[in-house]
This record gives sequence, C-alpha cells and structure tokens, in this order.
Amino acid sequence: MTSPSPPPIPLFYRATLLWLDTAMVAGMCYVAATDPDQMLRSYSPAAAHQHREPSHSSSTAGATTPASRGNPGSFEPRGVIVGLVGARFERVGRMDWQLVVGSKFLPEPLRAAYRRFFGCQLAPPPDSDHHHHATFFSDAAYEARMRVTAELLLAEAADRAAQAGTQTQTIQAHVYVVGLGLGVWTLNDRQPDLFLAAFRKALLGLAPTARARIGVLEFAWMDKAVSAAAREAVVEAGKRCVPRVDVVFSKRNPAAKLPSSPLPKRLLVLSYAWDGNAFPGNEYWMGMVDASGDPAAACMSTIADLHNPLLNPGYLERIAVLGPWGGSLS
Repeated sequence: MTSPSPPPIPLFYRATLLWLDTAMVAGMCYVAATDPDQMLRSYSPAAAHQHREPSHSSSTAGATTPASRGNPGSFEPRGVIVGLVGARFERVGRMDWQLVVGSKFLPEPLRAAYRRFFGCQLAPPPDSDHHHHATFFSDAAYEARMRVTAELLLAEAADRAAQAGTQTQTIQAHVYVVGLGLGVWTLNDRQPDLFLAAFRKALLGLAPTARARIGVLEFAWMDKAVSAAAREAVVEAGKRCVPRVDVVFSKRNPAAKLPSSPLPKRLLVLSYAWDGNAFPGNEYWMGMVDASGDPAAACMSTIADLHNPLLNPGYLERIAVLGPWGGSLS
C-alpha cells in the first residue's frame, strides 16, 4: 500500500507548481490537486481562478523578528508583518479583471453580491466572450476593491497596537505600506492615485478608537508613482484625524530603525505583497529570493515558518475577524 501524495504548494510564478517533495510540474498554472496525474485530468482554468477572488478579504499576519542587514540597533528587533493580496489582473477575464475591467465569466448572482459588498457598480461585461484588452477600467470598482485591503491592514495594525499596550502604556502602530500591484502588474496609470485614495478613505472610515491607535502611515517606495494631488490629499486626511496620524512617503527599508519619537511608543506593522493561494514567500520556496517582495519578505522575517500552516499548525487556530468598526471578533 502506497502512501498518498503530499499536498501541493500552489505558487504563482509563470506555469510552475512546486510540490512538498520539491518536484516541479511545468506547463500548468494555478492548480491544486493531490497528484500530478489528477492535476492533468482535472485541470480547469476557470475553476482554478474562480476561487482566488475573495483573497482581498483575507491576510496573514503575525509577530516577527526581522533578520535585516546592518549592525545591532540599526533595525527594529520586533514587529508585526502582514501579507496583503492586491488586485490581480494576470488572467484576462478572471480574478479582479472581472470586477474592474469586465468579464462575461462572472455570473450575474455573483456580480450582484460583489456590487452589494463593494457598494458600487462593477465594470460592465464586454461585448464578446473573450475580452483580451483592458479597454475599460472602473476607477470606482478598483478603489473599492483596494479599500477592503487597506481597511484590513489598518484594522490589523490597530488591533495589534491595542494588544501590545497596557493600562499604563499606550502603543500606536507605525504602519509601513507597500504598493500592491503598482509595479510591473499595473494595468492603468490611475492605479497609484486610486490606491492612495482607498487608504485615505479607509483611514477616515476607521472607528475613532481604532484610528487613535494608528500613529504613522508610511507609504514606501511609491512617491514617484503618485500625483502631487493624491499625495497631498492623504497627508491632509491624516492631519484631520484626532489624534493626528502622520502620513509620510519614504524609501526606507521595511525593518529599518524607526525614527525616535515622543510618547506614545510605536509598534512597527509591516505589509508585504502576498500572492493568493501561495504559502508566504511564494518564489522563496523555489530559491528565487529576489524575484519580488514576497520572497524578500520571507528572507527578512520569519513568515516562511510562522505563517506556514504546515510548519506552524497552531497558526490556523488564531483566526480573527477585523474591520473598520475597531476591535476583533476572534
């Protein structure tokens, strides 16, 4: 009697699937099966991408001990790192393409559910069954999609800061925001400004008790991609918050030592671009440690171990439901 094949580690990197025994199966993309033969028999591009969409409502987060370059004292020794999934447009007509660009692959009942969830109209279906060009881009749908991710990060940061504080010591989060899909995967030039608008509205929409736990909102390595107007708008939004939230743009390394600041004490909360349906680190597991921000985050933190449900099974027992209302429903 033979033992069953190990489950796969689904990875997004071209058309490669990496299995737990390190064997690679090329030519098939975004597939999860129990063995290679089954994968070849049951592969369905539609099914493989359909279940990926709700990843905008989830993240992986936990305390980490950064392993950064530099002398002792030149980086933050501890913090919280959060994996976020941005809008995905790699597959024409699938994933977030269905919401922002338009696709006939999205059934009307599901389209209606997304409209209710996002609170706005989605991109209309194209005239043909195969929509190969992004001739339409819904700013409202994209901004609403990214606002969910922004709310998730800010709610996580506020909740972590609350847990780190005590009755005698208040802790505020220093939130380090990376661009999600704003580099080589950008589909429209307006995305960086809409990304900032989503964070601005998410910040202002936080419950006052949660927003008070956010001290700094730092947008990293995206100052050239955004317009001056969008940048100023989010900075002014931070100034209107009570207490004030300092919004800054930087090219600072994620785990670099935080600037000295008066009380309250700050907790570093990092974000990194995570791939849906992939273990944290993604290309890291293929030895491609500098392929993107995902493996880079695995190299400078403990996410490859602590955020891995096979190596850390207790991780799945600490699921929390967070939102702009403040607090945790865990």
